[in-house]
Amino acid sequence: IFIDGGSKGVDVTSVAPSGWDHLTIGTTADNTPVDYMDGEIALPAIWNCALTDSEVRLLPYVSPWKIRPHNIVGYYLLDIRTLDRDMSGHGHHLTPVNSPTWTPDPPVLQKRYAEEDRQKWYQIPFAPTTAAKILPSPLVGMDQVPTTAREFAAASNQYTRSSSVPSITFPFTMACWTQATVDTNTAIFGIGDSAGGVNRDQYLLWRHGSLDRFSIMRGDGGVTDYLYGPNNAVPINEWHHICAVFHAADDV
Repeated sequence: IFIDGGSKGVDVTSVAPSGWDHLTIGTTADNTPVDYMDGEIALPAIWNCALTDSEVRLLPYVSPWKIRPHNIVGYYLLDIRTLDRDMSGHGHHLTPVNSPTWTPDPPVLQKRYAEEDRQKWYQIPFAPTTAAKILPSPLVGMDQVPTTAREFAAASNQYTRSSSVPSITFPFTMACWTQATVDTNTAIFGIGDSAGGVNRDQYLLWRHGSLDRFSIMRGDGGVTDYLYGPNNAVPINEWHHICAVFHAADDV
């Protein structure tokens, strides 16, 4: 697990889900959710490979498309133009549940990467006012408006989901920007077998309440395995980039 490109932890305990039938963002599972997100999520991405340490360290500063784009099997701009559609081309589109809202409060990347990314999509020479078609980037949406993010309220049981994720297999990597707004357990990702229920047959990535830390949970048949990031690393009302790399069914 990586926070803002660093704070690596390693876990090799053998616990793995027995099936894959859902991807949820903003809660633990599609069938029996317990922990919901209180906060915002932007630019979630999933690769069907294990990114290297050096690649993960770049992710907070570049578009996911610059890191093994051919391995991306789920990528969501979560803006008001593309909504919850999977921009990777694999069809893992999300369906919002209980009407999560939009917030124009995206992560802030370093200026040098902002200029580099804009150069890639605008006509050359670069000029912000150039009337040119641009493609999605982590800084601007399809209409040159800053990217929005999904905002979730736990009290309203809000999340977004896909019930078909055939392209997500081992190894895989999942990453996103997120900001918690309440000091409670807040679920970011849930991938696996929703029929198993919470703490069963799935991979979870969430933030642990007042400890201000992220963690990964893996469960199978009620057996759970946790990997924790450092305490006090992710206070509420701060954007952080998080990434989890699963090398195989028994290796995080």
